[in-house]
Amino acid sequence: MNIIRRHDDGILRIAGIPVGGMSGLTSESRLRSFEPENPHFFIPRRLGVGWDLNLGAVAVRLGMIRPDDSIPDLATYIPQKIYTAAHLTPWLNTCIIHACAWKLSQKPQVISNWGLSGKPRHRTSGNKMALHTLIANSALLFYAFSSPAPGPEKTSSYPELVSSAEVVSLQLALILNALASYRIPPSSARRPVSAAAGLILAPVLSTALCVGIVKSALHHLDRELRNQKNARSHQ
Repeated sequence: MNIIRRHDDGILRIAGIPVGGMSGLTSESRLRSFEPENPHFFIPRRLGVGWDLNLGAVAVRLGMIRPDDSIPDLATYIPQKIYTAAHLTPWLNTCIIHACAWKLSQKPQVISNWGLSGKPRHRTSGNKMALHTLIANSALLFYAFSSPAPGPEKTSSYPELVSSAEVVSLQLALILNALASYRIPPSSARRPVSAAAGLILAPVLSTALCVGIVKSALHHLDRELRNQKNARSHQ
């Protein structure tokens, strides 16, 4: 019995547990977190060990979209402004994160981590917390924009839309956590709501952004079909 195996889907598994590697940066793997056509809620993690949540399957179960509302299938109908926003928003959030990091660096000591019970687990200097925040954001930017260079057609860059949705949602969590560390006194004994909210809102925001992309493409497709129908009726 082989403990380490690479299955037909190309994913390495150790004792049945999926292990992601640099292949998690490919265009195909970036779409796994939002695959409405895939009914499985849990999918192999692209980077790291274990499983991720398929937000596309969640959106289908909640009735927000249909299983055939796939972003690759609708890529041609996604408005250009969506691609522009997906490219610019992570950089705008980066400006906010840098401002938060600068404010953190002014604090002699901050709470850097809270336990599941809500009590502080670690405290560190504001400079270290600011550095960790900037490093985390740099990793997110690398993930967002490290996909293969898009071709001349905008449809070749649609995986960036899903990556951007994920990154923007995680940047929100970074911002809320940084604000919590800045505002809460180091002597505080409880986790602030804003720090926990970031972890909860991240998957919600990522799902909402991807669903919004699908809805925008469907609206554009419907408008094109109606225009074609009207054009034929006037011939």
